[in-house]
Amino acid sequence: MKKFLLTLMALAISVMTMTAQISEGEPHSSVIPRTGNRPQAGDWGIYIGASVRQVMDIINAHKGGDAVFIGEDVPAGFINGYDSKNNWWGLPVLNLKYYATDRWEVRLGFEFASKTLSNKYRIETDDVVVKRSNRESQNFTRFLPGFAYHFNTKNLLDVYLGAQMPIGWDSYRAKTKQDNDGEVTYERNVCSQMVLGGGVFIGLQGFIADLPLAIGVEVGYSGIAKFGGNMKTTADYGDGKEVFYNQNRDLKKALSTSAEWGADAAITISYYFH
Repeated sequence: MKKFLLTLMALAISVMTMTAQISEGEPHSSVIPRTGNRPQAGDWGIYIGASVRQVMDIINAHKGGDAVFIGEDVPAGFINGYDSKNNWWGLPVLNLKYYATDRWEVRLGFEFASKTLSNKYRIETDDVVVKRSNRESQNFTRFLPGFAYHFNTKNLLDVYLGAQMPIGWDSYRAKTKQDNDGEVTYERNVCSQMVLGGGVFIGLQGFIADLPLAIGVEVGYSGIAKFGGNMKTTADYGDGKEVFYNQNRDLKKALSTSAEWGADAAITISYYFH
């Protein structure tokens, strides 16, 4: 009987200790420190977030037809053999997070996306046959330094509010080949711009049992501004090359929008380690 009572007391103490560790975020694993608990000061995290905007870009890119970004309108005339392809490739937002305190987190994120459009067609009239092919690409590169404040230090659900400052660059390239009854010309357009912005976000994540994982949702509102970037056009007419800057004013204006604002939401998965 005495042994039974001692065993029961030891079991009760063990359960109480485990409960305290889970609720207070204390370590209880000698293999993976602070596993299955919310992170504390000194812990690190890796965050992956797939946003609604990225999903819509993928859907639009695989629909075909219109370009996801600046495309080329098909000229009027008798058009034959028109073919257009859109492609999108990118990375979800990747964040490295560090908990400076139990409530304050600093983070550095990275995001990359590439969009391409290629088309070709032939225009046949009574006087001339024109064969034309065009390929455009845009690359978006963003670094996202920021911070977040977590409102409570308990497990299960974690609500936080933060801000970040997107920094990066956008690049645009286009190459056009045109064959006018055997007379071939080439035109290349290149433009690169610096991007700077700011935004706020609010998030909710839930910790998964005894695993060092959390699944959540993050909603944010941000804006960016683009700076600099001259549109360089190189034209090759067969007998020589010419270089122009900002010749295509409509394209230059479309690419250099001074400010862009918008909301976005993402499903997030985070892995924490010490």
